Amino acid sequence: MNVERAVSARGEQRPRGTSVRPGRPALRRREIAFAAGLLLAFVPALEAMAAEWNGREEMSHGALVPLVSLWVVMRDRRRLARIPIAPDARGLLALAAGLGLYAVGSGAGLAFPQGLAFVLAVSGAVWWLRGP
Repeated sequence: MNVERAVSARGEQRPRGTSVRPGRPALRRREIAFAAGLLLAFVPALEAMAAEWNGREEMSHGALVPLVSLWVVMRDRRRLARIPIAPDARGLLALAAGLGLYAVGSGAGLAFPQGLAFVLAVSGAVWWLRGP
């Protein structure tokens, strides 16, 4: 069996695509490419949400949601890293529902369904690729 190998900073060989840290799988190229594609697909929705956040005082807190979410993930990163990866095809249903809602929201020109679709699609993608 021919396995491509990568060399770590310490000169240790490991299978390509695996994490330098034991017990912590690296993001695969497929996951990174999928996340980039999903982000690009939702650029109009993100712009619509930003316009809502900037245009309506009662929605101005929306810009803090991604920052607070990032803070929570970074705060709990060690605990999150210990969660076993178990991809689940049921996540595709949530992803498809999110993409469908995005199509409806875009067609109607409504920002709220587009934002909800983004959250649903990202959740479905994580569920599909990494598990529930």
